[in-house]
Amino acid sequence: MALQMVGRSDSNRLRRAVIHLALGDRYQQRAAVAALCEPDLLGDPELAGYALDVLDTLTAGLAGADDRRSPGWQALRKTLGYGWSVLIVAAPAEGRRRFSAWLDRPDHDVRWLLRENLRKARLARFDPNWVAACQQRLEQGAPS
Repeated sequence: MALQMVGRSDSNRLRRAVIHLALGDRYQQRAAVAALCEPDLLGDPELAGYALDVLDTLTAGLAGADDRRSPGWQALRKTLGYGWSVLIVAAPAEGRRRFSAWLDRPDHDVRWLLRENLRKARLARFDPNWVAACQQRLEQGAPS
């Protein structure tokens, strides 16, 4: 919450703080996602693009990770389980494009966080047809 307050007055300072968190441990990464995925901050297209970069990188770091049972990893996964939906609403074209790129990935935990985001009411209100198409794609591509 403190970083969100900083971001409301100085988005460059927020970005500088978040980069250190995103490179840190899983709890710090979770804090980076929570700081960025605040709707009132994401009216700034540059900050929204930066946030998408961070979420893409952290989502990639979940796939195949060897610390999946750690509490920090679980906390990050849960936060990514809502963060993407916030960004998709804030930056629709780029958010949907980047999110869609993850739909065919076989990693169970990545697929879980995608499903969680698609269950969010904010997305259902925003673009129900796109959500339904993504859900169908996830189900069709489910690993056996």
